[in-house]
Amino acid sequence: MGAEGGKHMETKDILLDLRTRRGLSQGELAEKVFVTRQAVSRWETGETVPNTETLKLLSGLYNVSINTLLGSPRKLVCQCCGMPLEDPILGRNRAGSLSEAVSVLCGTGKPLLIVPAGSGNDFARTLALPAEPLAALCAQLDGSPAAIDCGLLNGRPFLNVSGFGLDAQVLERAEALKAEYPGGRAYRRAVSDVIVHFEPCCPALWIDGVRQEPRRYTIVEAANGRYFGGGMKVAPGADVRDGLFDAVLVRAVPKALIPALLPAFVTGWHTRLRLAKVIRARSLTIRNPGMTVNIDGRLEKMDEARYEICPGGLQVRLPERGAC
Repeated sequence: MGAEGGKHMETKDILLDLRTRRGLSQGELAEKVFVTRQAVSRWETGETVPNTETLKLLSGLYNVSINTLLGSPRKLVCQCCGMPLEDPILGRNRAGSLSEAVSVLCGTGKPLLIVPAGSGNDFARTLALPAEPLAALCAQLDGSPAAIDCGLLNGRPFLNVSGFGLDAQVLERAEALKAEYPGGRAYRRAVSDVIVHFEPCCPALWIDGVRQEPRRYTIVEAANGRYFGGGMKVAPGADVRDGLFDAVLVRAVPKALIPALLPAFVTGWHTRLRLAKVIRARSLTIRNPGMTVNIDGRLEKMDEARYEICPGGLQVRLPERGAC
C-alpha cells in the first residue's frame, strides 16, 4: 500500500481503498472506530485526517501500520503517539507484524524498536519493556544497543515463538470468532471450542539433525522469546542472546486435563512436569502434512517447518534493566 501504478497514494485514497476492500459502508466503519459517518466521509474527501487514537484503531482493524495509512511518508511516525522517528524501524507488537518487521531488518544493522500497542505484547515482555507504549519507546531510546537472535522458518525471519499444535488451532479458531466475541473473549471461547475436538499429532521431528522418537504431541514450539498467547510463559528459560532456540515439546495430554494444565502454561511450570521437555537447539524440523503453524501470531499452512537460529541477527535497544 502507498503506491499504485508507481504513483504515491494519498491518505484519503488509502482509507477509501481499505474500507471498500473490506466491504464496509462508511457508517459501519464509523461504528467500529467510534466516530460519525460524516467524519469518515471527510477523511475520504481529504478534508481531514484521523487523529492519532483513531489511526491506531484503523491500523488494528485493517492490519496495516500507521505509516501505511499515512501513505508511507518519508519520515516514520511513532505508532502510539505520532511523533516523528528517523532511523530505527518500529515493530508494532500485534499479530504477525513483528515477523514482518524482522524480515526487513534482519542482518541490516538497523535497530528495531518495539511499541507494545497490540493485544499480545509477548516479545515486549521478554525484553522487560513497560506495558505503556510511550514508556516502552522511551525505555528503548534511553537504553543500550544490543544484538539479539532471530529465527528462520523455511528461510524467512521471525522473532518470538513459532510452532504447531493446540496453540495454533486455538489462534485459528479465535480469528474466526473475533467478529462475534471482541477482545479476550474470542480467545477464551476458542480454547473451549478447540479442546472438545483436539487430537494430538505425531509429526516427524528432528532436533539439531537428530531424528526424535515418534511420539504424539500437544504442542511443538521453537521459542526464541519466552512468551506467547498473550502472556503464557511457554519457554521461561529462553534467552534471546544465547544463539539457541528453546525447543518446547509437550506430549499428548488427555482432553479432560487440558483446562487444569493451562495455568501451568501461564506461569511456566509446565516445563517442570514430566509431560514437557525443553531442548536447547540450533535447528528444529517438523514434518506434518497440512499442519497450521503459528509464526509470531500469524498462521500459515505448510507440510514442513525447518527452523534455524540466526545468532545476533537483529539490532535492538534494550532498557537498562532488560530481562535478557
